[in-house]
Amino acid sequence: MNFNEKLINLRKSKGLTLDELVKDIDVQEVRDKNISSEKINSIYNDVNTAKSFIKWYLIIAGAVGGIVLILLLYYLINIIFVW
Repeated sequence: MNFNEKLINLRKSKGLTLDELVKDIDVQEVRDKNISSEKINSIYNDVNTAKSFIKWYLIIAGAVGGIVLILLLYYLINIIFVW
């Protein structure tokens, strides 16, 4: 529910006009709060994207490391038993 819907519901529940509800509200303050909320949401989304990237990076790095380890063990066993 956005700010406008909340304001309309408040107006209906209190039996006031919109002018009566908003006459003492600093519109710039409301805009600033909305902007800061958008910034927080943007930061939250960026953090989630970074977490996802790191997770996949670690999965891929682990898989590559595991393959390298298996290959090293394979060649080591071949060297030991071929001699």
